[in-house]
Amino acid sequence: MNSIVSAIFRSVHSTGAFLLLLVFGSAVAHGEVVTDWNAAFAQYTAAPELALAPQLEARVHAMAHLAIVEAIAEVRRGSRRGSESALADRAAAVEAAKSMIAALLPDSASRAEALAAAQLAALPEGNDKARGLASGRAVAARVLRARAADGWIALTMSHPPYGPLPDRSEELARAIADGAAPPRSPWRSVRPFFLKSAGQLEPAVPSFTAVDGSVRVDYDLLQSKLFNAVDRTNAPDVLPRTWDASPVVAWNRIARAAIAGRGLTLAEEARVFALLNLALADAALSALHWRFTLGSWSDMFIETWADGRGRPMSPSATTAPAVFDSFQSGTAVLETRRVLVPPRPNYPSLAATLGGAAQAALIAGLKFDHAGFTLEVTNRDAPTLSRSFGSIAEAARECAFVATLDGRHTREAGIAGYQFGAAIGREVARRFDRARR
Repeated sequence: MNSIVSAIFRSVHSTGAFLLLLVFGSAVAHGEVVTDWNAAFAQYTAAPELALAPQLEARVHAMAHLAIVEAIAEVRRGSRRGSESALADRAAAVEAAKSMIAALLPDSASRAEALAAAQLAALPEGNDKARGLASGRAVAARVLRARAADGWIALTMSHPPYGPLPDRSEELARAIADGAAPPRSPWRSVRPFFLKSAGQLEPAVPSFTAVDGSVRVDYDLLQSKLFNAVDRTNAPDVLPRTWDASPVVAWNRIARAAIAGRGLTLAEEARVFALLNLALADAALSALHWRFTLGSWSDMFIETWADGRGRPMSPSATTAPAVFDSFQSGTAVLETRRVLVPPRPNYPSLAATLGGAAQAALIAGLKFDHAGFTLEVTNRDAPTLSRSFGSIAEAARECAFVATLDGRHTREAGIAGYQFGAAIGREVARRFDRARR
Protein backbone atom coordinates (compact mmCIF):
# COMPACT_ATOMS: atom_id res chain seq x y z
CA MET A 1 0.00 0.00 0.00
CA ASN A 2 2.74 2.47 0.94
CA SER A 3 4.51 1.91 -2.36
CA ILE A 4 1.32 2.77 -4.27
CA VAL A 5 0.73 5.85 -2.16
CA SER A 6 4.33 6.96 -2.63
CA ALA A 7 4.02 6.62 -6.38
CA ILE A 8 0.91 8.80 -6.48
CA PHE A 9 1.66 11.36 -3.83
CA ARG A 10 4.90 12.92 -5.09
CA SER A 11 5.94 15.89 -3.02
CA VAL A 12 8.92 18.20 -2.84
CA HIS A 13 10.75 19.14 0.34
CA SER A 14 10.33 22.67 1.63
CA THR A 15 12.85 24.78 3.44
CA GLY A 16 12.25 22.62 6.50
CA ALA A 17 11.52 23.13 10.15
CA PHE A 18 12.48 26.81 10.27
CA LEU A 19 9.73 27.85 7.85
CA LEU A 20 7.15 25.72 9.62
CA LEU A 21 8.04 27.26 12.96
CA LEU A 22 7.61 30.73 11.47
CA VAL A 23 4.24 29.88 9.95
CA PHE A 24 2.73 27.74 12.67
CA GLY A 25 4.80 28.28 15.80
CA SER A 26 2.99 31.35 17.09
CA ALA A 27 -0.37 29.60 16.90
CA VAL A 28 0.81 26.71 19.04
CA ALA A 29 0.79 28.85 22.13
CA HIS A 30 -2.85 29.67 21.46
CA GLY A 31 -3.79 26.01 21.28
CA GLU A 32 -4.97 26.06 17.67
CA VAL A 33 -3.61 22.60 17.04
CA VAL A 34 -6.32 21.25 14.74
CA THR A 35 -6.52 24.47 12.71
CA ASP A 36 -2.75 24.42 12.23
CA TRP A 37 -2.86 20.89 10.88
CA ASN A 38 -5.76 21.71 8.61
CA ALA A 39 -3.70 24.51 7.03
CA ALA A 40 -0.71 22.19 6.80
CA PHE A 41 -2.70 19.45 5.04
CA ALA A 42 -3.79 21.98 2.43
CA GLN A 43 -0.19 23.07 1.97
CA TYR A 44 0.97 19.48 1.53
CA THR A 45 -1.75 18.30 -0.87
CA ALA A 46 -2.04 21.48 -2.97
CA ALA A 47 1.57 21.48 -4.13
CA PRO A 48 1.57 21.87 -7.94
CA GLU A 49 4.04 18.99 -8.22
CA LEU A 50 1.43 16.59 -6.82
CA ALA A 51 -1.48 17.50 -9.11
CA LEU A 52 -3.77 15.31 -7.04
CA ALA A 53 -7.13 14.33 -8.45
CA PRO A 54 -9.91 16.00 -6.41
CA GLN A 55 -11.14 12.78 -4.80
CA LEU A 56 -7.63 11.77 -3.70
CA GLU A 57 -6.99 15.19 -2.20
CA ALA A 58 -10.32 14.93 -0.37
CA ARG A 59 -9.46 11.40 0.79
CA VAL A 60 -6.20 12.53 2.42
CA HIS A 61 -7.98 15.32 4.29
CA ALA A 62 -10.86 13.06 5.28
CA MET A 63 -8.64 10.28 6.62
CA ALA A 64 -6.38 12.67 8.51
CA HIS A 65 -9.22 14.59 10.14
CA LEU A 66 -11.09 11.37 10.91
CA ALA A 67 -7.99 10.12 12.75
CA ILE A 68 -7.72 13.40 14.68
CA VAL A 69 -11.33 13.45 15.87
CA GLU A 70 -11.24 9.74 16.76
CA ALA A 71 -7.94 10.10 18.62
CA ILE A 72 -9.38 12.88 20.78
CA ALA A 73 -12.48 10.79 21.48
CA GLU A 74 -10.39 7.74 22.38
CA VAL A 75 -8.05 9.54 24.75
CA ARG A 76 -11.09 10.92 26.56
CA ARG A 77 -12.66 7.50 26.87
CA GLY A 78 -9.42 6.18 28.32
CA SER A 79 -9.11 8.85 30.99
CA ARG A 80 -8.84 7.17 34.38
CA ARG A 81 -10.03 10.32 36.10
CA GLY A 82 -13.15 10.45 33.98
CA SER A 83 -12.35 14.04 33.10
CA GLU A 84 -11.18 15.68 29.90
CA SER A 85 -7.56 16.74 29.63
CA ALA A 86 -6.79 19.51 27.15
CA LEU A 87 -3.15 18.45 27.18
CA ALA A 88 -3.99 14.83 26.28
CA ASP A 89 -6.39 16.03 23.58
CA ARG A 90 -3.68 18.11 21.92
CA ALA A 91 -1.07 15.39 22.10
CA ALA A 92 -3.50 12.87 20.58
CA ALA A 93 -4.44 15.24 17.75
CA VAL A 94 -0.81 16.05 16.92
CA GLU A 95 0.34 12.43 16.90
CA ALA A 96 -2.62 11.27 14.83
CA ALA A 97 -2.09 13.99 12.22
CA LYS A 98 1.66 13.39 11.99
CA SER A 99 1.17 9.62 11.67
CA MET A 100 -1.38 10.00 8.88
CA ILE A 101 0.87 12.30 6.85
CA ALA A 102 3.83 9.95 7.29
CA ALA A 103 1.73 7.14 5.78
CA LEU A 104 -0.26 9.02 3.12
CA LEU A 105 2.27 11.65 2.03
CA PRO A 106 5.67 10.19 2.89
CA ASP A 107 7.57 12.88 1.00
CA SER A 108 6.01 15.47 3.32
CA ALA A 109 6.84 13.51 6.48
CA SER A 110 9.79 15.74 7.41
CA ARG A 111 7.62 18.86 7.30
CA ALA A 112 4.97 17.14 9.39
CA GLU A 113 7.61 16.07 11.89
CA ALA A 114 8.78 19.66 12.25
CA LEU A 115 5.27 20.95 12.85
CA ALA A 116 4.55 18.18 15.36
CA ALA A 117 7.79 18.84 17.21
CA ALA A 118 6.95 22.55 17.53
CA GLN A 119 3.48 21.78 18.88
CA LEU A 120 4.56 19.01 21.25
CA ALA A 121 7.40 21.13 22.65
CA ALA A 122 4.76 23.48 24.03
CA LEU A 123 3.17 20.64 26.02
CA PRO A 124 4.69 19.65 29.37
CA GLU A 125 5.81 16.08 29.80
CA GLY A 126 3.69 13.74 31.88
CA ASN A 127 1.09 10.99 31.85
CA ASP A 128 -1.50 13.03 29.95
CA LYS A 129 0.91 13.79 27.13
CA ALA A 130 2.09 10.18 26.93
CA ARG A 131 -1.48 8.94 26.94
CA GLY A 132 -2.40 11.31 24.13
CA LEU A 133 0.56 10.27 21.99
CA ALA A 134 -0.30 6.60 22.40
CA SER A 135 -3.94 7.19 21.44
CA GLY A 136 -2.96 9.22 18.39
CA ARG A 137 -0.64 6.52 17.08
CA ALA A 138 -3.15 3.73 17.72
CA VAL A 139 -6.06 5.50 16.07
CA ALA A 140 -4.01 6.52 13.02
CA ALA A 141 -2.95 2.91 12.50
CA ARG A 142 -6.56 1.78 12.84
CA VAL A 143 -7.84 4.30 10.27
CA LEU A 144 -5.11 3.34 7.81
CA ARG A 145 -5.96 -0.36 8.14
CA ALA A 146 -9.66 0.30 7.68
CA ARG A 147 -9.12 2.30 4.48
CA ALA A 148 -6.25 0.27 2.99
CA ALA A 149 -8.47 -1.55 0.47
CA ASP A 150 -11.20 1.04 -0.15
CA GLY A 151 -10.45 1.20 -3.90
CA TRP A 152 -9.92 4.95 -4.25
CA ILE A 153 -6.26 4.85 -5.28
CA ALA A 154 -6.34 1.77 -7.48
CA LEU A 155 -9.30 3.02 -9.52
CA THR A 156 -7.86 6.52 -9.91
CA MET A 157 -4.64 5.07 -11.28
CA SER A 158 -6.50 3.03 -13.90
CA HIS A 159 -9.36 5.44 -14.64
CA PRO A 160 -8.59 9.20 -14.54
CA PRO A 161 -11.81 10.89 -13.42
CA TYR A 162 -11.33 14.47 -14.54
CA GLY A 163 -11.72 16.23 -17.85
CA PRO A 164 -14.25 15.41 -20.57
CA LEU A 165 -15.13 11.79 -21.14
CA PRO A 166 -13.78 10.18 -24.32
CA ASP A 167 -16.17 10.76 -27.19
CA ARG A 168 -17.52 7.28 -27.87
CA SER A 169 -21.08 8.45 -28.35
CA GLU A 170 -21.74 6.86 -31.73
CA GLU A 171 -19.99 3.61 -30.82
CA LEU A 172 -21.80 3.26 -27.49
CA ALA A 173 -25.21 4.18 -28.89
CA ARG A 174 -24.87 1.65 -31.71
CA ALA A 175 -23.77 -1.08 -29.31
CA ILE A 176 -26.63 -0.44 -26.89
CA ALA A 177 -29.14 -0.35 -29.74
CA ASP A 178 -27.85 -3.77 -30.78
CA GLY A 179 -28.50 -5.16 -27.31
CA ALA A 180 -25.25 -4.46 -25.43
CA ALA A 181 -25.42 -3.40 -21.80
CA PRO A 182 -24.59 0.26 -21.07
CA PRO A 183 -21.20 0.85 -19.42
CA ARG A 184 -21.23 0.35 -15.68
CA SER A 185 -19.74 3.08 -13.51
CA PRO A 186 -16.50 1.84 -11.93
CA TRP A 187 -16.88 4.35 -9.10
CA ARG A 188 -19.68 2.34 -7.59
CA SER A 189 -17.12 -0.28 -6.52
CA VAL A 190 -15.18 2.27 -4.43
CA ARG A 191 -16.05 2.36 -0.72
CA PRO A 192 -17.21 5.77 0.56
CA PHE A 193 -16.62 6.92 4.12
CA PHE A 194 -20.22 7.25 5.30
CA LEU A 195 -22.50 6.84 2.29
CA LYS A 196 -23.66 3.31 1.56
CA SER A 197 -22.36 3.58 -2.01
CA ALA A 198 -21.45 6.22 -4.56
CA GLY A 199 -24.90 5.81 -6.08
CA GLN A 200 -26.92 6.01 -2.85
CA LEU A 201 -28.25 9.48 -3.67
CA GLU A 202 -29.14 10.74 -7.13
CA PRO A 203 -28.81 14.23 -8.64
CA ALA A 204 -31.69 15.87 -10.43
CA VAL A 205 -31.43 15.93 -14.22
CA PRO A 206 -32.86 18.69 -16.45
CA SER A 207 -35.07 16.28 -18.38
CA PHE A 208 -36.71 12.93 -17.88
CA THR A 209 -38.18 10.18 -20.02
CA ALA A 210 -41.92 9.80 -19.63
CA VAL A 211 -43.78 6.49 -19.69
CA ASP A 212 -44.58 6.98 -23.36
CA GLY A 213 -40.87 7.26 -24.21
CA SER A 214 -40.88 11.01 -24.81
CA VAL A 215 -38.21 13.24 -23.27
CA ARG A 216 -39.68 16.04 -21.19
CA VAL A 217 -38.07 19.06 -19.54
CA ASP A 218 -37.90 19.37 -15.76
CA TYR A 219 -38.95 23.00 -15.45
CA ASP A 220 -38.46 23.05 -11.67
CA LEU A 221 -34.72 22.68 -12.21
CA LEU A 222 -34.48 24.89 -15.29
CA GLN A 223 -36.37 27.74 -13.64
CA SER A 224 -34.50 27.57 -10.33
CA LYS A 225 -33.61 30.98 -8.90
CA LEU A 226 -30.66 29.61 -6.92
CA PHE A 227 -28.10 31.94 -8.52
CA ASN A 228 -30.23 35.08 -8.51
CA ALA A 229 -28.85 36.25 -5.17
CA VAL A 230 -25.19 35.83 -6.18
CA ASP A 231 -23.45 39.22 -6.13
CA ARG A 232 -22.19 39.91 -9.64
CA THR A 233 -21.15 43.51 -9.07
CA ASN A 234 -17.57 42.63 -8.08
CA ALA A 235 -14.64 43.29 -10.38
CA PRO A 236 -14.40 40.66 -13.15
CA ASP A 237 -11.46 38.86 -11.55
CA VAL A 238 -12.83 38.67 -7.99
CA LEU A 239 -15.01 35.58 -8.31
CA PRO A 240 -12.50 33.51 -10.32
CA ARG A 241 -9.70 34.40 -7.90
CA THR A 242 -11.84 33.50 -4.88
CA TRP A 243 -12.38 29.98 -6.22
CA ASP A 244 -9.08 29.54 -8.04
CA ALA A 245 -7.78 26.92 -5.58
CA SER A 246 -9.00 23.34 -5.60
CA PRO A 247 -12.45 22.96 -3.98
CA VAL A 248 -10.91 20.99 -1.10
CA VAL A 249 -8.39 23.73 -0.32
CA ALA A 250 -10.97 26.48 -0.82
CA TRP A 251 -13.52 24.95 1.54
CA ASN A 252 -11.02 24.15 4.25
CA ARG A 253 -9.86 27.76 4.00
CA ILE A 254 -13.48 28.86 4.45
CA ALA A 255 -13.90 26.52 7.42
CA ARG A 256 -10.88 28.07 9.16
CA ALA A 257 -12.32 31.54 8.57
CA ALA A 258 -15.80 30.51 9.74
CA ILE A 259 -14.61 29.05 13.07
CA ALA A 260 -12.16 31.87 13.85
CA GLY A 261 -13.16 33.62 17.06
CA ARG A 262 -16.09 31.29 17.76
CA GLY A 263 -14.54 29.95 20.95
CA LEU A 264 -14.79 26.29 19.93
CA THR A 265 -13.00 23.66 21.95
CA LEU A 266 -10.34 21.50 20.35
CA ALA A 267 -12.79 18.59 20.08
CA GLU A 268 -15.43 20.83 18.51
CA GLU A 269 -12.96 22.14 15.94
CA ALA A 270 -11.89 18.58 15.15
CA ARG A 271 -15.52 17.58 14.58
CA VAL A 272 -16.15 20.50 12.19
CA PHE A 273 -13.11 19.70 10.05
CA ALA A 274 -13.89 15.97 10.07
CA LEU A 275 -17.49 16.53 8.98
CA LEU A 276 -16.40 18.89 6.22
CA ASN A 277 -13.74 16.65 4.74
CA LEU A 278 -15.69 13.42 5.04
CA ALA A 279 -18.57 15.11 3.21
CA LEU A 280 -16.21 16.47 0.54
CA ALA A 281 -14.68 13.02 -0.03
CA ASP A 282 -18.01 11.21 -0.36
CA ALA A 283 -19.43 14.03 -2.50
CA ALA A 284 -16.46 13.83 -4.87
CA LEU A 285 -16.89 10.08 -5.21
CA SER A 286 -20.64 10.38 -5.82
CA ALA A 287 -20.19 13.16 -8.37
CA LEU A 288 -17.65 11.08 -10.29
CA HIS A 289 -20.04 8.13 -10.31
CA TRP A 290 -22.90 10.18 -11.73
CA ARG A 291 -20.68 12.08 -14.16
CA PHE A 292 -19.69 8.71 -15.59
CA THR A 293 -23.25 7.37 -15.55
CA LEU A 294 -24.91 10.47 -16.97
CA GLY A 295 -21.97 11.17 -19.25
CA SER A 296 -22.45 7.87 -21.09
CA TRP A 297 -25.26 6.59 -23.26
CA SER A 298 -27.70 4.53 -21.23
CA ASP A 299 -31.00 2.85 -21.82
CA MET A 300 -34.32 2.32 -20.15
CA PHE A 301 -37.31 0.12 -20.86
CA ILE A 302 -40.65 1.86 -21.27
CA GLU A 303 -43.90 -0.02 -20.76
CA THR A 304 -47.04 1.46 -22.28
CA TRP A 305 -50.56 0.08 -22.63
CA ALA A 306 -52.39 0.30 -25.93
CA ASP A 307 -55.97 -0.57 -26.69
CA GLY A 308 -57.00 -3.00 -29.40
CA ARG A 309 -56.67 -0.30 -32.07
CA GLY A 310 -53.05 0.46 -31.08
CA ARG A 311 -53.88 3.77 -29.44
CA PRO A 312 -51.80 4.56 -26.30
CA MET A 313 -53.77 4.57 -23.09
CA SER A 314 -53.25 7.10 -20.32
CA PRO A 315 -50.63 6.14 -17.70
CA SER A 316 -53.35 6.05 -15.04
CA ALA A 317 -54.97 3.17 -16.89
CA THR A 318 -52.01 0.94 -16.14
CA THR A 319 -52.86 1.10 -12.45
CA ALA A 320 -56.49 0.12 -12.98
CA PRO A 321 -56.85 -3.03 -15.11
CA ALA A 322 -60.62 -2.84 -14.81
CA VAL A 323 -60.56 0.09 -17.21
CA PHE A 324 -59.56 -2.29 -20.00
CA ASP A 325 -63.09 -3.65 -20.14
CA SER A 326 -64.39 -0.26 -21.23
CA PHE A 327 -62.67 -0.54 -24.61
CA GLN A 328 -65.00 -1.95 -27.23
CA SER A 329 -62.24 -2.81 -29.65
CA GLY A 330 -60.63 -5.65 -27.71
CA THR A 331 -58.10 -6.43 -25.03
CA ALA A 332 -55.41 -3.93 -23.99
CA VAL A 333 -51.85 -4.80 -24.99
CA LEU A 334 -48.72 -4.09 -22.93
CA GLU A 335 -45.92 -2.82 -25.16
CA THR A 336 -42.30 -2.75 -23.99
CA ARG A 337 -39.82 -0.52 -25.77
CA ARG A 338 -36.16 0.19 -25.24
CA VAL A 339 -35.33 3.89 -25.21
CA LEU A 340 -31.77 5.23 -25.49
CA VAL A 341 -30.92 8.15 -23.19
CA PRO A 342 -28.25 10.52 -24.58
CA PRO A 343 -25.24 11.48 -22.44
CA ARG A 344 -25.03 14.64 -20.38
CA PRO A 345 -21.29 15.42 -20.23
CA ASN A 346 -19.86 17.19 -17.15
CA TYR A 347 -23.08 16.66 -15.22
CA PRO A 348 -23.34 17.32 -12.33
CA SER A 349 -20.64 19.93 -11.76
CA LEU A 350 -18.00 18.54 -9.41
CA ALA A 351 -17.13 21.92 -7.87
CA ALA A 352 -20.80 22.76 -7.31
CA THR A 353 -21.40 19.36 -5.72
CA LEU A 354 -18.52 19.90 -3.32
CA GLY A 355 -19.84 23.37 -2.53
CA GLY A 356 -23.25 22.03 -1.56
CA ALA A 357 -21.69 19.25 0.52
CA ALA A 358 -19.40 21.70 2.31
CA GLN A 359 -22.28 24.00 3.14
CA ALA A 360 -24.37 21.23 4.68
CA ALA A 361 -21.43 19.74 6.60
CA LEU A 362 -20.23 23.06 8.00
CA ILE A 363 -23.71 24.06 9.11
CA ALA A 364 -24.10 20.68 10.81
CA GLY A 365 -20.73 21.08 12.50
CA LEU A 366 -21.09 24.71 13.56
CA LYS A 367 -24.84 24.44 14.23
CA PHE A 368 -25.49 27.85 12.68
CA ASP A 369 -25.25 29.71 9.37
CA HIS A 370 -26.20 33.23 10.32
CA ALA A 371 -22.82 34.67 11.28
CA GLY A 372 -20.65 36.20 8.60
CA PHE A 373 -16.93 35.73 8.12
CA THR A 374 -14.05 37.30 6.25
CA LEU A 375 -12.03 35.21 3.84
CA GLU A 376 -8.46 36.09 2.96
CA VAL A 377 -7.53 34.56 -0.40
CA THR A 378 -3.87 34.35 -1.30
CA ASN A 379 -2.93 33.30 -4.82
CA ARG A 380 0.46 33.12 -6.44
CA ASP A 381 1.82 36.39 -7.89
CA ALA A 382 -1.29 38.31 -6.81
CA PRO A 383 -2.12 40.52 -3.81
CA THR A 384 -4.25 39.05 -1.04
CA LEU A 385 -7.94 39.26 -1.79
CA SER A 386 -10.28 39.94 1.13
CA ARG A 387 -13.89 38.77 0.78
CA SER A 388 -16.75 39.07 3.25
CA PHE A 389 -19.63 36.59 3.26
CA GLY A 390 -22.81 36.87 5.28
CA SER A 391 -23.17 33.11 5.58
CA ILE A 392 -21.71 29.79 4.52
CA ALA A 393 -24.69 29.29 2.20
CA GLU A 394 -23.83 32.55 0.41
CA ALA A 395 -20.33 31.26 -0.27
CA ALA A 396 -21.63 27.87 -1.45
CA ARG A 397 -24.07 29.43 -3.92
CA GLU A 398 -21.27 31.59 -5.31
CA CYS A 399 -19.05 28.52 -5.63
CA ALA A 400 -21.72 26.70 -7.63
CA PHE A 401 -22.35 29.74 -9.81
CA VAL A 402 -18.65 30.21 -10.63
CA ALA A 403 -18.47 26.54 -11.61
CA THR A 404 -20.87 27.29 -14.49
CA LEU A 405 -18.62 30.00 -15.95
CA ASP A 406 -15.90 27.68 -17.26
CA GLY A 407 -17.57 26.98 -20.60
CA ARG A 408 -18.04 23.26 -19.87
CA HIS A 409 -20.74 23.15 -17.22
CA THR A 410 -24.30 24.25 -17.86
CA ARG A 411 -26.34 26.29 -15.42
CA GLU A 412 -28.37 23.17 -14.67
CA ALA A 413 -25.20 21.18 -13.92
CA GLY A 414 -24.28 23.79 -11.30
CA ILE A 415 -27.74 23.92 -9.73
CA ALA A 416 -28.14 20.15 -9.66
CA GLY A 417 -24.61 19.70 -8.30
CA TYR A 418 -25.21 22.17 -5.47
CA GLN A 419 -28.48 20.51 -4.46
CA PHE A 420 -26.98 17.04 -4.82
CA GLY A 421 -23.97 17.95 -2.69
CA ALA A 422 -26.16 19.45 0.02
CA ALA A 423 -28.09 16.19 0.28
CA ILE A 424 -24.82 14.25 0.55
CA GLY A 425 -23.48 16.60 3.22
CA ARG A 426 -26.60 16.20 5.33
CA GLU A 427 -26.52 12.41 4.99
CA VAL A 428 -22.83 12.18 5.90
CA ALA A 429 -23.34 14.41 8.94
CA ARG A 430 -26.30 12.33 10.08
CA ARG A 431 -24.46 9.03 9.74
CA PHE A 432 -21.26 10.43 11.28
CA ASP A 433 -23.03 11.64 14.41
CA ARG A 434 -25.08 8.45 14.70
CA ALA A 435 -21.88 6.36 14.53
CA ARG A 436 -20.34 8.34 17.39
CA ARG A 437 -23.22 8.06 19.84
